[in-house]
Amino acid sequence: MGRRTPDGFGSVDRYGFRYRPLRTWPGDRRRQFADGQFRRSLDETLADLFDTLRHISGRNVVIEVDVPPEDFRVDGSPRARATVGYPGVIVSADTRFGPKSYPSDKYRIWHHNVRAVVLHLEALRAVGRHEVGESDAQYGGNARLPHDAGVAAGSDTTRTEADARVVLVRLAGLTTAKLPSELKGVVRRARARCHPDRNNGDPSLWKQLEDAIVTVERHYGVRL
Repeated sequence: MGRRTPDGFGSVDRYGFRYRPLRTWPGDRRRQFADGQFRRSLDETLADLFDTLRHISGRNVVIEVDVPPEDFRVDGSPRARATVGYPGVIVSADTRFGPKSYPSDKYRIWHHNVRAVVLHLEALRAVGRHEVGESDAQYGGNARLPHDAGVAAGSDTTRTEADARVVLVRLAGLTTAKLPSELKGVVRRARARCHPDRNNGDPSLWKQLEDAIVTVERHYGVRL
């Protein structure tokens, strides 16, 4: 049986997942959502999430969801048909690769976005089984990718600081920016726009961004 706080939030369900209100979203919020063609129920999705996170030693799992306290079930989890203000969810956990955060807001129903996180993690696990690329780097989530992973293929355009600045401004969707004074804001905006979850799972823009960030960090001696 789940344990609940008086206001419903901070609830812990039978899987040990803690629920918190979704207060902020990394990037612009969607205005249009897709209809998920998922057949798995909410309970099945949460069970699958538990199993998937177990493979990366996930603990202290927090699911941020825009659900009012009265729509939480007795076991501590939100009802499948709970009223939501915004369907996006953010699943965060401490893993053996460090703290990770996985936002998902493609679908109209909130637990379909949880299902999307499950499928994303299952796909990353499949990549790891075949040992393609950097070991465990696929579990990046919203955390930083390794700084010393080397220069990615096709990234020659960001070998100099000047080129890296051009890439950062372009990926942030800007035409100009005052660097280095606005550097952190530009990087934050670029990360929101380039995350694979906002680009149909395509990591190419994210890789360009990270390569440019490494170059700029080395030039200015900062961590972003």
